[in-house]
Amino acid sequence: MTPDTKKLINMPVFAHLSMEKLEEFLEKTPCRLAHYETREHIAMQGAPCRAFILLCEGQVRASMIGTDGRQITIEDHEAPMLLASNFVFATHNHFPVDIIAITPCEIMVIEKEPFMELMCTEPVVLQNFLRILSDRSHILSRKLGSLVLLKLKNRIAAYLLEHQEIRNQQEVADYLGVARPSLARVLAELAQEGSVLFENRRVTIADQAKLEKYL
Repeated sequence: MTPDTKKLINMPVFAHLSMEKLEEFLEKTPCRLAHYETREHIAMQGAPCRAFILLCEGQVRASMIGTDGRQITIEDHEAPMLLASNFVFATHNHFPVDIIAITPCEIMVIEKEPFMELMCTEPVVLQNFLRILSDRSHILSRKLGSLVLLKLKNRIAAYLLEHQEIRNQQEVADYLGVARPSLARVLAELAQEGSVLFENRRVTIADQAKLEKYL
């Protein structure tokens, strides 16, 4: 069992696929391994997405530039994971986001055609892939609803209840698609009413019941 197979077998897209089948696939399939340092771009917004990108090690951030020039964080991903799964079969298969390494990363790139053959011969891989697409759609729909329908204070409350704390206000501002001063102002309001607590640079939950009223 090669080191690469050990990493790949834990990926959700290969769940319930036997080690023998995965090794057989890798032996006959041209794959490209690449390493990226922190802050390096793995994919650029607008670039063609014509292959499967498998994150074997590290963490990445998907972000995009808004019409006002502000960077918006879509989400972070951690290995092992299949990246850009919902773009590769699109009619206009271009990356709508930048994918940036936030830690040193190892990436494996597999062309679309052999991966499609694997899904045809191994239905479990196809089922895994479809489940991943469905889960991604659900997550993105939930975030879109939060961005469009909820006021900033409600969105911050939802973020805190999910993540329990804020360590870096700029990163959270990018994630929520707002300016940092706007985030800081609302956090100050929440602190004044006793919902959150400032501990040096960390923001933590002081009263969960008060935050839940914003949901």
